[in-house]
Amino acid sequence: MPFLIALFARAGLSQGLSRVLGFLVPLGLAALILGLLWARGTHYEDQRDTARAQVEAANAKLAVSNASIATLQGKIAEQNAAIDKQSAAYTAAKKQADADHMKLADQAKSSDQQIARFRELAAKKGDGKCEAPAALLDEVGKL
Repeated sequence: MPFLIALFARAGLSQGLSRVLGFLVPLGLAALILGLLWARGTHYEDQRDTARAQVEAANAKLAVSNASIATLQGKIAEQNAAIDKQSAAYTAAKKQADADHMKLADQAKSSDQQIARFRELAAKKGDGKCEAPAALLDEVGKL
């Protein structure tokens, strides 16, 4: 402060005014610095509050997204279970159809053999008694 008082005195100010200014100027500079620091701190607090609000908003969106994802995963699991059930039913039905087809093919073959046998027996000439041949009666009995 004595430096400032001497500086003001050299500038042509009175000694009383130089002393008052020598005391007030450092006090004013200190108040200005404190004011700037306070404003800076308030600015950073505002930025922090804004950042926290943005983080909270992002977390809320994330929670909604996670709930949607969980819902979709549940629906996908349900659909996969239904598909698996349908696939098992299709496989069983296909297996049964194949078995039925084989059975029908065997029956058709057997029927073709019986028809051929009947034609063969019917083509034979009888002895004139109008009786059916015994072999034909045996075949008819198998039906």
